Amino acid sequence: MFFFFFDLDESTIIKKCMEVYFKDKMGTNGYCDVAELFSDNIRKNDIKSSFNIYSEELVKLYSHNYPKSSNDLHTVYKLYSNKINDYIDGQEAFAILFWCFKIFKSKMKFEKHTEKIMDCFIEYLHKELKEISYSRYNTVVYCTDKIEIHIIKNVSDLLTTLDDLPEQKDLYYRGHSKASYKLSPSILRNDNLVKNENHIYQELLINCPNDFKNATHHIDYLVKMQHYGLPTRLLDITKNPLVALYFSCCSNPKNSGEIIVFSPQKSSVKYENSDTVAMLSSLPLFSFEDQGELMDYLYIGKGNEEIVNRFIHEVKTEKPGFVNRIRNYDMDNCFVVLPKKDNNRIVKQDGAFIICGINYHPEKKINENLRLIHDNKMVLLLVTNKQKILEELDLLSINKSTLFPEIDSVSEYIKSKYND
Repeated sequence: MFFFFFDLDESTIIKKCMEVYFKDKMGTNGYCDVAELFSDNIRKNDIKSSFNIYSEELVKLYSHNYPKSSNDLHTVYKLYSNKINDYIDGQEAFAILFWCFKIFKSKMKFEKHTEKIMDCFIEYLHKELKEISYSRYNTVVYCTDKIEIHIIKNVSDLLTTLDDLPEQKDLYYRGHSKASYKLSPSILRNDNLVKNENHIYQELLINCPNDFKNATHHIDYLVKMQHYGLPTRLLDITKNPLVALYFSCCSNPKNSGEIIVFSPQKSSVKYENSDTVAMLSSLPLFSFEDQGELMDYLYIGKGNEEIVNRFIHEVKTEKPGFVNRIRNYDMDNCFVVLPKKDNNRIVKQDGAFIICGINYHPEKKINENLRLIHDNKMVLLLVTNKQKILEELDLLSINKSTLFPEIDSVSEYIKSKYND
């Protein structure tokens, strides 16, 4: 059986990590792509930086070579024998499982035995986590009570699926080339980044002042930074489903992509000159500690009032008529922002953004408040047959050169077109 090591002493900690990992993923999204546990593209350093490992046991675990036999798994048991009953979060559980499952690189390659391994996953979940009903498509495991799944194999599939949805007005989309990607702004995917948001923001302004000479609002600065790849609290979305389809297919050809469909309430859609956007886009001007003081003041009435006054002053620099009233709901929530169409890339991609407040795990907020729900289930569009879809989109003038109209992207597209 695939989970042969569950008969070993290590099984207790590994089973615990399986439970934590799946409950964390299912509780947040209702689905997960198990392929991330077997990825060859994730390095040890990626694990350490992305998941910000503080656990002494985990640091020691990753100082060892990956396991090649069941005997090597005793390392896990030795390190965690006294922590079986301690709290382990989803990130640490993932890191432990990722290390353990490297054993299959030598014993049973995931790519060659995907169906067998995935069947064993489902069998294990039905046996050990009975409170949730699971199913799967390829390597994506999902909760049948929470997720309405649609498989997209061509452009026609997407258009037919969207046409059949009951709510077709004011929809927004985002494409991921892997269904395992976090639905979270780049600055919030890494603890080190979010804790240094203010430094990241200020250093770019100091080093590239001329690039921001036309910026008049705080959101203008964030949009420009997002454009140049700096981590921000913005998440790119689009009004055009074909654009999202392109991004779900443009990389990672072996993985299932996904299109996320958003159907926000009118109150969750803001113009870039709104008070809410002015407040949330002002947050990078404050340190991680000051942002914490702000939330303490708002939620429990305790905190540094001077920081609150500074924050209000900052908002008023661009909105003099701003009323001195800050709502908790606005500060830790996520909203769709409709930007000015003064950026060629935004125009070509029919782009908009989601802006996130002081919420360091925004996936759940985005899922609950913005994603499309149909018959009490969250709609998930899984994308396969990527190369064929890219060819179809190219015929519709949806490609790298049209979506990224800068000369370097257009040049790269032209070169690839004649290089095959």
